[in-house]
Amino acid sequence: TLYPMFVYVRTEGAWLLNSKKQIYRTNSEEECAEQCETENKFTCRAFLFSSKDQECLTLAENTKTAVIFRRTNAVLYEKRSMSMSFSYYFTVRCFPVGFI
Repeated sequence: TLYPMFVYVRTEGAWLLNSKKQIYRTNSEEECAEQCETENKFTCRAFLFSSKDQECLTLAENTKTAVIFRRTNAVLYEKRSMSMSFSYYFTVRCFPVGFI
């Protein structure tokens, strides 16, 4: 099962200097997200995907705790907070009484 991408904040052309990581071969950003969600060596807080290399790096750190720099052909995905994820995913519609 592929993990929903709305859980992540996407930054094009970003790379993190991160010593605690795992490297995987994946075909898509969604497959890389799945690797992050099932990572068992550490708590995955972000992942990097390179479409050119079909490479996925799961990361223990994010931009709050690691050095960020520019890199072409790379996309950084950082986990959103759960409250932010749910507010992004769900929309509540309110109608005046008698409107429907």
